[in-house]
Amino acid sequence: MKKHVLVVDDDTAILDAISQTLEEKGYKVTGFSRGHLFLQFLESNGADLIILDMFLRGMDGREITKLIKKDKNKKNIPVLMISAQSGEVGSIAESGVDAFLPKPFDTLELLQEVERLAV
Repeated sequence: MKKHVLVVDDDTAILDAISQTLEEKGYKVTGFSRGHLFLQFLESNGADLIILDMFLRGMDGREITKLIKKDKNKKNIPVLMISAQSGEVGSIAESGVDAFLPKPFDTLELLQEVERLAV
């Protein structure tokens, strides 16, 4: 059965690149460019992994992660945060993410983290 990965990034080029890379490796991918649409989807759907940009238009990925990790039905879904702001590592860790990749990242790096987290 294919692992289901949710990808959330308001940069559609990055969203498309990650989605295509994962789909080529056999993952089922659902992508979102808006945080509120992602949260609505997550409310009634599960996932094996969430790849989440730290800064979304109007929303902060760290706050979204805190919401996910407080939800007893969603807290075990691993969250891989991505961001060009690698200087924010302290606040990223405090949000409860399971892993962090600084942008730009290597495709191999991304795949290794996805394979490690989407168990």
